[in-house]
Amino acid sequence: MRTPLIGGRTNPRGARRGFVRPPVRSKRDLWSKSPSELPRRASWARPLLPRPRPPRHTTNACRCLAIEAAYSGGVRIRIEGRDLPGRRAGVEADSLRLHNVHVGVQRAAEVVDRVPASAAEATWQFDITSREVDGLLDVGGPWVHGRPGARFLYLSWGAVTDNRFEMFRRAKLLFGDVPTDLLRVAHEGAGVLVGRLGLTDAKGGPLCARVRPPDIEWTVR
Repeated sequence: MRTPLIGGRTNPRGARRGFVRPPVRSKRDLWSKSPSELPRRASWARPLLPRPRPPRHTTNACRCLAIEAAYSGGVRIRIEGRDLPGRRAGVEADSLRLHNVHVGVQRAAEVVDRVPASAAEATWQFDITSREVDGLLDVGGPWVHGRPGARFLYLSWGAVTDNRFEMFRRAKLLFGDVPTDLLRVAHEGAGVLVGRLGLTDAKGGPLCARVRPPDIEWTVR
């Protein structure tokens, strides 16, 4: 049996007890009402509006500019390489010349300013950013690799074929091996930080791995 409810509607059998269905209003009835008299919709029945999105991350270029802006100074570096392995006699040198091996300095993920392994010498010069943090100097920029406290430069070896550089070996020049007083002088702009090293290892091949003093000599000019 159905029980009549408000507005002449009946409650179907099995419906939840205590539920009262509101009376049906015609469109003409709704149009005759003022806006303040219209029935309000429940919060769960209101259309969901899209939430405002948080501001997107800045682009990589903007992020790099922001990082560089945090560094207050700069250091000019010049790397002077001598005794390249391709100038020597022997099977190793012949293979380097045959495969058109070059060496260059690594800027971010790209090896630039490449020099043939048979060249008489190789020189690279570039600028890095520097700042002082808690009394210690930190360096940065696209030429610098590694985490804080273990920054370094890369000299990368690779074969050049059809304008492609296929890297197979790298040498690491750590800033931790640079005397602190020299790095500070260069940071203050009193000169150029110069690193001089031979580019041939003990076996006659391209120099690789970490290059420590006295295999590399750091000065300020």
